[in-house]
Amino acid sequence: MDEYTQGIKSLEEEQKKKLVQDINARKTTALGEITPLEQQTKQTAIADRQNQNIQSQVNKLNFAEFLANRGQVSSGFGGQAELSRQNVLARGIGDINQAEQTQLNQYGTQRANINTAFNQDLTSGTQAIALDTASKLLAYKEQLRGEKLAREEQFRREALTQAEQLRQEKQAQAEQLRQEQLQQVEQYRREQLAQKLAQEEWSQKIAEQIRQEALQQQEQLRREQLSRDEATLSYNRSVAKSRSSGSYSPSATQPTTTFTDTSNIQQPVKRPVQRSVVQRQRVTPQIVKEEVTDLVNSGQMTQTEANRAYSKVLLTKGIFGR
Repeated sequence: MDEYTQGIKSLEEEQKKKLVQDINARKTTALGEITPLEQQTKQTAIADRQNQNIQSQVNKLNFAEFLANRGQVSSGFGGQAELSRQNVLARGIGDINQAEQTQLNQYGTQRANINTAFNQDLTSGTQAIALDTASKLLAYKEQLRGEKLAREEQFRREALTQAEQLRQEKQAQAEQLRQEQLQQVEQYRREQLAQKLAQEEWSQKIAEQIRQEALQQQEQLRREQLSRDEATLSYNRSVAKSRSSGSYSPSATQPTTTFTDTSNIQQPVKRPVQRSVVQRQRVTPQIVKEEVTDLVNSGQMTQTEANRAYSKVLLTKGIFGR
């Protein structure tokens, strides 16, 4: 039993006690009003009986005096008169007693009615207090049930709110992780693209440099060949002129040809290799690429040397850019 229910029960007991006290007080007051009336009735009856006896004695004396005045003291009228007087006295006293008893019976009825009425008031008052208490307890239980339902509903809503927040947090975390992964993938793709572009740019620069070197070498060889051709032509002219004049001397007029030393030109492959790309009958870019890749993998050539060798071989064979 909780504190509120205990308080309601205590209030019920106090109300019942107060009701009993009030009813007993009112009943005592009502009954107290009857008691003096009963005493007064009894006293009146006693006085009436005394008056009835006195009047009977007065009548007796008056009748005796009447007879004495007539000289009939010893006549038979005296006995009859005495008997009549006693009968009248008995009837009067009986009427007084009857009236007294009737009045006392009425008072007794009033007393019983008062007791019955107050007992009924006590019963109905007690029932009303019990009903009020039951109503309060029922209302309190209903209030407790409503509060419990409200708490359960609040707990359910809080649980749903927390679940929704947790779901949103997980969704946000998943989205953040997805975005981070996408960013990482995009960054990796950009880095790979940048590396590829840088490598392609570097390869193009190396290839362009090698191509320029090859063009310079070809131009130098062409000029040397042109110088030799001019020297030969000059020699032939001088020989023809000498022959026509009859003074031809082969040892004196032999032209001297100057060749450029190409031993210091940087070769694409400095280390000994097991097989040569140039010596193949049919050279394709794919074959050249496989050959230089094998040389790099075997450690016989660096990647830079391999790129230069690859470009130079393609230029030499006339397949560059195919």
